[in-house]
Amino acid sequence: LLEAVKFLDEKRGFIVGEFGSILVTSDGGAIWKCITKREADILDIGSLGKTRPTLYSLDFQDDKTGVAVGVGGCILRTQDGGETWQDVPSPTVNHLYRVKVLDGEIYATGLRGTLLKSEDKGQSWELTHLPRKISLNWYYGIAGNSQNLLLAGETGEVVTTQLNRVCPAE
Repeated sequence: LLEAVKFLDEKRGFIVGEFGSILVTSDGGAIWKCITKREADILDIGSLGKTRPTLYSLDFQDDKTGVAVGVGGCILRTQDGGETWQDVPSPTVNHLYRVKVLDGEIYATGLRGTLLKSEDKGQSWELTHLPRKISLNWYYGIAGNSQNLLLAGETGEVVTTQLNRVCPAE
């Protein structure tokens, strides 16, 4: 199962998905190569415990630095244009459904109102606490900029954050 796709230009793109799969193309999507798992490993029952969690989303800050997020708060980071991906310590075990670069900062959102922010290209992450009423929702979408962040949630609600102040959108 594949979850998200991101193209850096008309030729180079990435897909993330189940078992921590990351696929890459350099020809506009005609051919995709899995760079994190071999099919034999995925099908071998003994290897299942060694697989990475499912990845739901990815985004790139520039042509070298990217972040992918997923199940159990999993955060992966690349600094070489997606050739290699390293685990990054996460401040949450909640599933992360979306990651987005906005104004040079990286945000991730997910289960139970989880909202993470990185100001250092995804090397470290800070958990942002949302008010209890909206922190019980799951958020699948994120947009805006560092001054006006929008979160789209499971209840159809859109939440707006402004300068560390969170309020329901009107």
